Amino acid sequence: DLCIVNLSNNEKNCLKGADYRDADFAPTRDDSRIAFAAPISGQYEIWVAEIDENGNFGNYIQLTHGADGVVSRAPNWSSNGNWIIFERDVDPSQLEEIQLHIVRADGSSLRNLGITGRRPAWSAQGEPGPAEVKQLLYLPAIKK
Repeated sequence: DLCIVNLSNNEKNCLKGADYRDADFAPTRDDSRIAFAAPISGQYEIWVAEIDENGNFGNYIQLTHGADGVVSRAPNWSSNGNWIIFERDVDPSQLEEIQLHIVRADGSSLRNLGITGRRPAWSAQGEPGPAEVKQLLYLPAIKK
């Protein structure tokens, strides 16, 4: 299970529908939400859940709705918490045709970046503030 454990009382709160195979998760910087990949709807899709002050999960939102066999994994938040980047197997008939996609945290503006890669990660550079913050995207094992 994917769980939050309160170390003072050992109380455990777990994500519904996630199990030991669901290691693809990413909390926001303020730990108020978590993005994760899980087969809750029948295949691996990207989901977001809120985390309350007691470590309970709620308000689940499914961000991706891939065709049969088109699974999504490895979500990662942008530094401002507005976007999630993830990998998707775009052609299940091919052996791991993995491309990177982004989606807004509310599930809108889903798009394929047209880049092959795995385990994407964001990094913020520059001074705080909307005008000065630049986003860098680190892409291991890239080919176009």
